[in-house]
Amino acid sequence: LQILCIEAPGGIGKTRLLQEVRTQYLSTQQARLKITNIIDFDAYEFQIAENVGRSIAQMIDEQVFTRYFRDLLDYHKMESAGVSSELLRNKLAENIQMFVECFNAVSKTQRIVLFYDTTDAFQETDFPEKFLYISNQLNNTLILIAGRNASKIGRSLQSRFGQECV
Repeated sequence: LQILCIEAPGGIGKTRLLQEVRTQYLSTQQARLKITNIIDFDAYEFQIAENVGRSIAQMIDEQVFTRYFRDLLDYHKMESAGVSSELLRNKLAENIQMFVECFNAVSKTQRIVLFYDTTDAFQETDFPEKFLYISNQLNNTLILIAGRNASKIGRSLQSRFGQECV
């Protein structure tokens, strides 16, 4: 796992830089690279952690993530049935682990490059924690993080997991 944090004031060109880096990676056409779209946390859909995971799974390989999607559906069925919050927390933890397993199954053969933009727009209070927890478990991955708080995220990763954020 490698993480590159890009922090700068608004309007300086962080998004444009991510777009250029992504274009450069795509132009190399390397089979050993899996390049995702940019996930912009300013978009309403990405304010919910589950949507981020679902989107990444769809960008990488829906077939590989079949068990993850099934587990996610089971979680929502349990939620609708009024299952206790403790059981829901356990199911959510299982679902997160399933996402990581599916992700790492792909990353065994391809380096995955994830792009996160506008990380300062996180709204869900526990989302940064989920993000940090999940990111640390991903193998053979490059994460490019752009936002006004990117260095704060980098310091948090480094203090918790010893993960260097350049």
